[in-house]
Amino acid sequence: MKRLIICLAFIFPTLLWAQVGQVEYFFDKDPGEGKGTNAGTSKIEQNNSDKLFESLTFNAPLDELNDGFHVLYVRARNNKGWSLTQSRPFVKMTLNGDKSNEVEYIEYFFDKDPGYKKANALDVETHSTEYAYNIDLSTIERGFHTLYIRTLNKYGQWSSVMSRPLYVMAYSDE
Repeated sequence: MKRLIICLAFIFPTLLWAQVGQVEYFFDKDPGEGKGTNAGTSKIEQNNSDKLFESLTFNAPLDELNDGFHVLYVRARNNKGWSLTQSRPFVKMTLNGDKSNEVEYIEYFFDKDPGYKKANALDVETHSTEYAYNIDLSTIERGFHTLYIRTLNKYGQWSSVMSRPLYVMAYSDE
């Protein structure tokens, strides 16, 4: 899993008085304002409801992170100072197996196995051995759960099921 693609839409009431000049991110531990990894600068866009917002898309490399739970933090700076730091927890998981076997299908499920090819399918890029996904947890009840992932190769063989415990908690963007 080389890169996690992050898409951010910053909707700040402060857009009326200042444009975001810099966005930075970091994982797990805050290095201090201005000491994170520079994610670039945002651009002002307009959506269908004629509201202005600032957006930025960047790649955050995961190579240096160990498998397990992590938190991605993002904050922006304008001429008035730094925004509040936004956080998104995630799990980095390396799937074990023979890398010469091309993956044809990936699926995941929580807590109870619904059966092969009956779980939630994920998009598969051809000829890749590394994948990154944002899995929607909005339909999962709060509390402890187990995330399971398995793959099917081009020969019709299923991988071992990888599992990771996780804790779902309430989160508000407001």
